[in-house]
Amino acid sequence: MNSRQAPNFTTGLKRPAWVSSNVRQLATVVGDGSPSMDGKKAADAEQAIRALVQELAAPSNKDAFDVAICRFDGDRADRLIPIRRASEAMAEMKSLKLCSGRSGTNVTCGLEEAESILNERQGTEVREVDPCVLVFSDGQHNTGPRPEPVADRLKSNNVTIVTIAYGNDADEDLLRRLASSPQHSFRCKDGKALRAFLATVGATLSASIPRGIDPKQALSEIKQ
Repeated sequence: MNSRQAPNFTTGLKRPAWVSSNVRQLATVVGDGSPSMDGKKAADAEQAIRALVQELAAPSNKDAFDVAICRFDGDRADRLIPIRRASEAMAEMKSLKLCSGRSGTNVTCGLEEAESILNERQGTEVREVDPCVLVFSDGQHNTGPRPEPVADRLKSNNVTIVTIAYGNDADEDLLRRLASSPQHSFRCKDGKALRAFLATVGATLSASIPRGIDPKQALSEIKQ
């Protein structure tokens, strides 16, 4: 992962032989809500999530994106915003509260909550672009079973996992293993970088569908 200080992110969009139209995509955010995130870290992360949703909710996207947001700590995962159109989720952004007040970091339960959200989506009549799950954490997985098997299940079902090591103490090696590829794993040293990155993710996804570009490929080409 690249840890340069300047939070400048650019998209690299190349058109593969992957074309789709009139489809929807679900982006699920899985955020660390443990006590180490309390204060400015959490406030910055909440702003970063808003930046992502705002990009996806742009009128030019014509409601092509749905979002869901959950948090995890050492005890359990909470669904903060269930599946919503991004444009509808914007109304709930002001009340978003990332920190749970409970101790510990269990990345596994966060991924399991994302898996549950995606399972609810199955069987609908919506034509789907492969969904993406965005996971960020500022610490070490220190309770519960290992998260790799859940991540592997998601990836085997064509879910793109993007991971973000947030701050200086995140377990970058673990997050790299959870991601769809090393190119889908990133580091953001502070809230400013996280906001810039998630806004870039939103812009990348927004550009992918109308151009018929595979979002998984496009996300891997974000330059940090």
